[in-house]
Amino acid sequence: KIPLVIANARLSERSAKGYARLGKFMRRLLSRITLIAAQNEEDANRFISLGLKRNQLAVTGSLKFDISVTPELAARAITLRRQWAPHRQVWIATSTHDGEEQIILQAHRKLLETFPGLLLILVPRHPERFIDAREMVRKAGMSYTLRS
Repeated sequence: KIPLVIANARLSERSAKGYARLGKFMRRLLSRITLIAAQNEEDANRFISLGLKRNQLAVTGSLKFDISVTPELAARAITLRRQWAPHRQVWIATSTHDGEEQIILQAHRKLLETFPGLLLILVPRHPERFIDAREMVRKAGMSYTLRS
C-alpha cells in the first residue's frame, strides 16, 4: 500500500457541496488517503463533513503564505544581494509560464529606458523551461547569467 498525502489542501464551500452529492463514493475515496494537510480549520471541517477521519487530517497553514523567514535565510538573501547587484535596482519575475517571459522581456527593455542599470531576475516555474527562457533573453540581445 502506497501512502497518499495531499499537502496544502483547500476545499471551498461550493466544492464541498458538490462532493457531498457523491456520498458513499466520496467517503470510500477519502478512506484511501493517508493524510490531508489542510490550510485552515474551515477547509479541515469541510473534509471531515465529507467523511474524512480526524486521524487522517492535519491543519498546517498555507505552505505559500505562512512560511517564516529564518535569520539564516535573511542573511543569505543579503549576501546574494551584495554579490549580484549591490548598487542596482532589481526586479524579480518568478514562477513564470510559457508566453509570460516574452512579455516580461519587453517590459524590461522599456524599463531600461528609465532605469539603465535595472537587473531582471527571471525564474521560470518549471526547470525544463530554463533553456527556452535563456534563448529568449539571448535573442532579445540581453546579457544573462544562469544560476541554480
